[in-house]
Amino acid sequence: MVSLFDPDARPIRRGKLSSPVEFGYKAEMTQVEGKVISDYQLHIGNPNDATLAVGVVERHCDQFGKPPEDFATDRGYYSTQNDKKLEAMGVKRLSMPARGKLSKQREAYQSQPWFRRLQRFRAGCEGSISFLKRCCGWDRSRLRGLEGVGIFAGFGVFSHNLRQAHVLTAARQRRRKGQSQAAGDQAASGCASPAQRRPPRSGVVALVGPQTRAFTAV
Repeated sequence: MVSLFDPDARPIRRGKLSSPVEFGYKAEMTQVEGKVISDYQLHIGNPNDATLAVGVVERHCDQFGKPPEDFATDRGYYSTQNDKKLEAMGVKRLSMPARGKLSKQREAYQSQPWFRRLQRFRAGCEGSISFLKRCCGWDRSRLRGLEGVGIFAGFGVFSHNLRQAHVLTAARQRRRKGQSQAAGDQAASGCASPAQRRPPRSGVVALVGPQTRAFTAV
């Protein structure tokens, strides 16, 4: 025990120069396509990232009824065992950079366009983490204990997803307005619009995460 006020909080060493040791919980966050947070978990202490990857996919299967087509994390979650387990669970594309010196085969694998695209998507999640910390209370919990901090973190996730739902709805309305205007122009000119000539995008469930952050308690 390191805190009389929050007996579940633990020291977490993350290697930052400004604050090498933080006290709180380890939080993981999963985002799907559209930057919607589909899952979050809090852990006491600092479990190894590589032990968390399979659990993320299992919870995704429980939520959506099928494994994600794409799965991207940072290099902390990579292990050969995770590669084999996640492929056996039905994940089609695994974007987990390997640690250490890469073999030529692994280097070629990680140089594929889809691998880089998923890593860019994962890197974009840092913006969501920043928003959660700045605007949704993820920098410091007002409740104590694992259960209390989990509830407080859940309020932050709900706020983020509510904002994201507004962003996605507004974007859809703009697209519909543009399509209606393009259809009117096409009817006047008798030519097909570029949007009509392009084939529709296939649906892709992209699971990105988890992202780990120390969740500091009051």
